[in-house]
Order: sequence, then structure tokens, then C-alpha cells
Amino acid sequence: MSSHPQPRATSKQIRALIHFDNYLGNYNNYENIVKGLTYLMDQIQDLGGYVYWWTREGQTNFDQNDDRIPGKNKILVYETGSALVALCEDIYI
Repeated sequence: MSSHPQPRATSKQIRALIHFDNYLGNYNNYENIVKGLTYLMDQIQDLGGYVYWWTREGQTNFDQNDDRIPGKNKILVYETGSALVALCEDIYI
């Protein structure tokens, strides 16, 4: 079994909700946006950035081990970039 926090998928949903609310000029999705942004902030790793996998039981085809911290996964640029875009999105007030 393996699991991952999916910051990329979360950021896409947050951005869509922000754009939708901005387009309609309302705050109907405010609570979900705040929950998603809070989740992304909570998932930032100690060395900065985001990982794709929390655990990879039986998964040996990905070279994602972080040599700096034994047993930890590497920070991935694509996951980190996706999350940062959502965290920097403008919400019109």
C-alpha cells in the first residue's frame, strides 16, 4: 500500500474554487478554500516543499529517497510548484 498527500490535486481544486467565487463575486466556497489552503500549509515539509509519497510500501521503481534524511522522501518541484500557485492565488475581497 502507498499513500500521498496530493498537494497538486488539492491546489487545482482550491484554485478552481477561488476563480469561481471571484467570477461570481461571492464567497460561497470560502470555507472549503480556507480548509484547502490550511491543509497545504500543514503539508510543507521540514526542509521546505512538498513530497509526492508519504509511504511507498512495495514501491521500488521511484528514486524518491532523500539522501539528506534517511527514510524520508525527496521534495518534488512539480508538487511544490502546484501548491505554491494555490497559496499565491488572489482572492478578491
